[in-house]
Amino acid sequence: MSSDWHRSSPLSYADPNTVKLITQIAEDLPPELQEELLILVGSWKKEVRNARRWHFVELLGFTSEHGTHQGRAKNISSTGIFIETTEPFELGEHLHLLISFMSVPDAVSLYGQISRHTHEGIGVNFDHNIANSNLLNSVIMRQDKVIRGK
Repeated sequence: MSSDWHRSSPLSYADPNTVKLITQIAEDLPPELQEELLILVGSWKKEVRNARRWHFVELLGFTSEHGTHQGRAKNISSTGIFIETTEPFELGEHLHLLISFMSVPDAVSLYGQISRHTHEGIGVNFDHNIANSNLLNSVIMRQDKVIRGK
């Protein structure tokens, strides 16, 4: 049996020790190298999403051209957020969100556009440049460390 048998195997397998090792390496890197590692690891996946989603449950208020709204964040990535809400919205509608993270002292101000609408809520793609994306990735990674107690 060759040493690369897993490459042709139809099953997906990740050795838990390898995952732990990569996690330890990532935690020891400076933020800019953590971002590079995140991009590299993200390129390995076959999923169509551009950015890793993080579990993020938070009540939040946001505004649209129709006024002020409330919802509950379900998950977040550097490119967008899913908000559980029963309010009616239109695809393409622009929103302004102020999102609080326990890992940073000030709320993060983000603008976005509704890209998905389901009976559960709305998917919002953030309008931002690569610098904002890097900032949000850094905040999300710090948030994850706070939640995990590291």
